Amino acid sequence: FGVLGNSLVVYIIGYCHDVRRKSVANYYIWNLSFADLFFVMTLPFFCYTTLTGDWPFSGVVCKLATAIRETNKFTSVFTLMALAADRYLASFYNMGHFRTVRVGKSICAMVWFSAMLLSTPYWMFSNTRTTELSRKTSCRFEPTAEFSEFWIYFQFTIGLIIPFGVITSCYCGLIVRMRYILKSGTQGRRNKFQKPSRRMTKTVLVVVVTFLVCQAPYYIMQILNLRQTKRLAHLRTSDWSRNSTMTPEPQRSASPSLDEIRVHLILNAISQMLVFVTSCCNPIIYGVLNENYSKCIIIQNVQLKQLKKIAPIK
Repeated sequence: FGVLGNSLVVYIIGYCHDVRRKSVANYYIWNLSFADLFFVMTLPFFCYTTLTGDWPFSGVVCKLATAIRETNKFTSVFTLMALAADRYLASFYNMGHFRTVRVGKSICAMVWFSAMLLSTPYWMFSNTRTTELSRKTSCRFEPTAEFSEFWIYFQFTIGLIIPFGVITSCYCGLIVRMRYILKSGTQGRRNKFQKPSRRMTKTVLVVVVTFLVCQAPYYIMQILNLRQTKRLAHLRTSDWSRNSTMTPEPQRSASPSLDEIRVHLILNAISQMLVFVTSCCNPIIYGVLNENYSKCIIIQNVQLKQLKKIAPIK
């Protein structure tokens, strides 16, 4: 579904002249769809290893798939921020000289460059590891302990906190602007902006809720994974210290049970799948629900029917 939806948006913006020339925001949506399309294409690799617990591909594929996934994840989030900021600036300020196709392409290029730069650690530290007992291989991101802790909180900040703040602030500013126009304008102007205001409010609600529901669990689980790892490391260190000093202590059941581990793994898998759900929802939010895109689909369908009447396909 994600491949189909994002491919449809890419096709509409690329081949529908009315949509393509409408605004620079369409280039951001195009960029978003490209990022989501490549992001969703890595889903089969990670879905297979989540279901089977095994990674049958090489270490090079592990690095490649992980780096592509993270690059396009960052690109998608940064493009959502650029799109929100563009709509906010277009509503509040007269910035026609800044909101040009050239500037839009430059911003998209900077977004991709930043995302590729941020995915560098995944090229460096992603690799396959085979367990001796089960003989199953997994694709893992295993940096040093110090870098891992820094990276998790860094991603949490630039991947969730900052984007959520920017997107929420910009779209809430748009709603305030629309309502101000409705209150202070004439009756004719209020009638003109009433329907767009309601549509904008619904779109903002969908965008913010979708982003928060799909992105927040992933980063929260990353932090929980980090704390769990530190907890187990502390337990191993404590056990080693007690054994080395031969000091008898009461047995403590501080280690997680099998049920706790199973629940943790399930929640971890669900949080990762929700990130992919975002890329499947974006073409619906920014593409299919947009009137211009719907009109383009109708026009393309009518033209196709007319072409079949002129030159029927046998």
